[in-house]
Formats: sequence, C-alpha cells, structure tokens
Amino acid sequence: MSAVDVLVPARAVFHPVVDLGTGTVVAVEAHAGPPAATGGLPPRVDPVSEDLRRAAEAARAAADLRTPLPLQIGLRAETLAFGDPVLAELHQGFAGAGRRPQEIIICVTGGFPPAQRAPVAAALSALRRAGYLVGLGGVGAAHAPLDLLVEGASYLLKLDPGLARRAPSEPRRSALVASLVELAHRLETHVLAPGLETGEQVLHLRELGVRLVQGPALAPPEWRPGMPSPSPSRRAAPRIPATAPTSAPVSRSSPSPASRCRTPRPPKRCWTR
Repeated sequence: MSAVDVLVPARAVFHPVVDLGTGTVVAVEAHAGPPAATGGLPPRVDPVSEDLRRAAEAARAAADLRTPLPLQIGLRAETLAFGDPVLAELHQGFAGAGRRPQEIIICVTGGFPPAQRAPVAAALSALRRAGYLVGLGGVGAAHAPLDLLVEGASYLLKLDPGLARRAPSEPRRSALVASLVELAHRLETHVLAPGLETGEQVLHLRELGVRLVQGPALAPPEWRPGMPSPSPSRRAAPRIPATAPTSAPVSRSSPSPASRCRTPRPPKRCWTR
C-alpha cells in the first residue's frame, strides 16, 4: 500500500482482531459509513436495507484493500428475522465483493422481542448451512437468549464492550465475564472482547481467559489492513503487525484462530475453516 493510499479516507472503518496468544491480527472487523449526503433533508432510511447496504459496502471496502484476513461483519438480529429474502441479498452482496461465506464472520447484534425468536434462530441456522461463521454480539448486555449460542451462533461470543471495559474495576462485572468465558469454552466457542482502551483492560481480560481482543489499546482509529503497526512504546498491548500469517501455532490452553480448520474445539480449533 502506498503512502497516498494510506492518506485517502476509507469507505469503512476497520478494527483488527488480535490473538493475544500469538500477537497477530487474525481477522478484521469492518463498518461502512452512512450513505453520501445529497443535500437537503436526509432521506428516510429503511433499517433493513441500510443494514444490508452497510454489510456489502464493508465487504467491498475490505476487498479494495486486498486483505486476505477473515472479515467480521455486524448485522442486527431484527434484520435477519426477515428471513430468506434478506439472506439472499446479503449473500449476493458478499459474493459481489469477492468474499466466500467461509471467509466471513457474521456477528449478530442487538436484542429482539420474543416473537422474533423463531425466525432469528432459523436465519442463524441458514447462515451456518451456507458456510458462514456466525457469532452473537453484545453478550452480557443485549436482550438475546444465550441458548442461541447452542442453536445457531456457535462460532463466536462477542462480549458487550462496556462490560469488557469495566471488568477490571468492578469485581461483579469481572465475575460475569469469567462466567461467560467459561460458558463459551464449554460450548467450544471463541470469545472476543471488543472496545478495550487500556493495557490494564487487555491484561485483565486475558487473565479471565479471553484470547481475542479489539479496541484502541490495540490499534489507533485510523488503522487499516496493510498499515504499519503502532509503536509498542506508545501502547500497553501486544504489537499489531501489518499483515498476519496464514497460520499460527495452536496453544493447549486456548484456541488459536489464525489458521484454517473445520474442527471447532477451543484448544485445537482455528479462526477460519
């Protein structure tokens, strides 16, 4: 990537997912921005259509940067509840960006009313059958039943960012995180702690058994795939390399998601299939 490319604003914001066991970036979360302003009053946006637009745009922005890393995309549970038409459009958008299902982690976010439980669970199962890696976001704060981790979102448990950040200073929240980590390990599911701002938070979450982390403590807001890593002297967290290896050693104590594997057991499993 040239210096000019680095200075040109991206169509999406990128957050690296760092494996604390290896110190490498093992995936990239992408968030697309709002639609370009056209002047006058802002148009009324359908939430479902906007969700799908942002997902496809994030995938295209990552494709423009030619990152080989797995891509993490967030989608609201209420969007997925609309079923097959939404899933078909979602798949078409990813395919248009050159991404195969097994290269994408779909993280389902937000709570939903009990009446939407059945369609949400069906959508999660359909995504898994299509080959996508599926996770549940905001765990610990979102109004979503935990047994969805059993029924459909079994690949990733993504903690609520506020819960993760407050765990070091609040013993009760720390205990809640520890319980969720233990649950995830028993379900053979990865745990990701996002939004970490300090080295203290990173170290505390690691002590609780979390291996995958995100946040300003790991990379600056302007980070993009292919950019040099931040200076270790300025951040109290593992250094982020510009690129990640295609594989990494597997630890006996926690999952290593840097290489491709189909077996999802935490001590032996991998981030991509």
